[in-house]
Amino acid sequence: MESARSAMGKGLSATLGALLMLAHAPAAAQPSRISIAINGGQQMQSVGITDNVVFTEFAEQGDFDSSYPDANGPLFDVTGRVRLVGNLAVGTGVSMASQRGNAHLTARLPYPFRFSRHRVVEGRSAALQRQELTVNVHAAWIVPLAASADVTLFGGPTFVSLKQDLVDRVEYDHAYPYLVASYTGAAHSQRSESAVGFVAGADVAYYFSRVAGVGGTVQFNRAWIALSSADGGIVEVDTGGLQATAGLRIRF
Repeated sequence: MESARSAMGKGLSATLGALLMLAHAPAAAQPSRISIAINGGQQMQSVGITDNVVFTEFAEQGDFDSSYPDANGPLFDVTGRVRLVGNLAVGTGVSMASQRGNAHLTARLPYPFRFSRHRVVEGRSAALQRQELTVNVHAAWIVPLAASADVTLFGGPTFVSLKQDLVDRVEYDHAYPYLVASYTGAAHSQRSESAVGFVAGADVAYYFSRVAGVGGTVQFNRAWIALSSADGGIVEVDTGGLQATAGLRIRF
């Protein structure tokens, strides 16, 4: 009887101890409802732009090709998510990518005194600005790895606003008898358009306290935008690309 009471007492003590441990378990072990990611990084594998502009000079058509660099450059983004039920969450993110680069230009200039005798000049423009502002709304699936780490898979539509400098005119110099021309510069102006695209990616977060941690995100973001060329044509632009960022994580 005494041994039975002793065993029962030990069992009750163990049960009470376990309940006390659960009651005092850290809040980080419970799934957080809201998370925020503040990242900086790089946009990679973006697609460059090409354009051909036709103009009339000396009663004859000329044209020039412009080739713009890939929009690989620094990226900053902020993303917030709210857990709905279980592992399912919804979120929204805002990112900004900006880059400056020179366009390579090749122009075929009409000759003043004879048709079909174009002069060819080449050169580089001054630094041109490209800026992409992206706002996305996405569904997310959060996979806990431990109380202090998780992986989030996400995807959804994006709204992209693009500002891009395009070359309008090639400037040159020539002197009698005008057989040769030399490149002197290029005039440009800014275009702006927007479109809807998509984003898909993954985020890994590690928390070193109840609310703060670090993490990294890899995502692919794409939208297709049509800009107006100097001669009324269309310049097709593929915005976004592969993006890799890292930074601060907050949850509560």
